[in-house]
Amino acid sequence: METTKLLPELIEALWARHVWATGCDPASILRLRAPSGDELHIERSQAPRTVRIRYFVASAMAGLVKDLEVMLLVAETNEWIPLEFYRNKTGNHVYVRIESNGQEPRVLDPDNQAACARYCDGWAFALREQGWLEQGAVI
Repeated sequence: METTKLLPELIEALWARHVWATGCDPASILRLRAPSGDELHIERSQAPRTVRIRYFVASAMAGLVKDLEVMLLVAETNEWIPLEFYRNKTGNHVYVRIESNGQEPRVLDPDNQAACARYCDGWAFALREQGWLEQGAVI
């Protein structure tokens, strides 16, 4: 299974800035809004350790529209493995399934899972360039 390297760095930096630094409840969903009106939602879960990230685009006609969503497994090694990916135009794609009996995750589509990991790194770069660290405001 391929991992994303840049997305965890960005998410941890956002989490440190807006959750740990402010004393917010770390079990809650971190919701940020950009000056453009776009929103970024980050949700952590403990069983299994997952992170779900949703990106909403502000639209004058439709309000907020979910454009992208990714769910990642945080491995025991602290590496982030993309499990599922959603795009508004292509729908939901599941690349890795977590079994409820505690077995190792099962890769369903290794080629596209690897492509998703690379996409997550590119997305992290784009989010950083858009100024989410500096301009994202907690809502």
